[in-house]
Amino acid sequence: MDTTTVPKSTRLERGVRLYRERGAEITRTTGGTYRVPSCSGEASYHVYLGEVTTCSCPDSRRAKDVGEYCKHVHAAAIVAAKRRAARRRAS
Repeated sequence: MDTTTVPKSTRLERGVRLYRERGAEITRTTGGTYRVPSCSGEASYHVYLGEVTTCSCPDSRRAKDVGEYCKHVHAAAIVAAKRRAARRRAS
């Protein structure tokens, strides 16, 4: 088992970069679930933003073990926050 940890800022920064580069491809599928593209290919991961936030990517478990979220969760959270802000402005 790989015990290497990625610093929190790195995952957050990579999530912001993923949003900036491929944010248009992040889609809300149902409720709090988002499909987030992989940075390294055609794959995508399922992110659930809720009481127990999860991602289907391999790094998600390692991130959770150190109290952090993977880059896909950060990118999906940006999309979700922007959706909420747009709805508030529209009402």
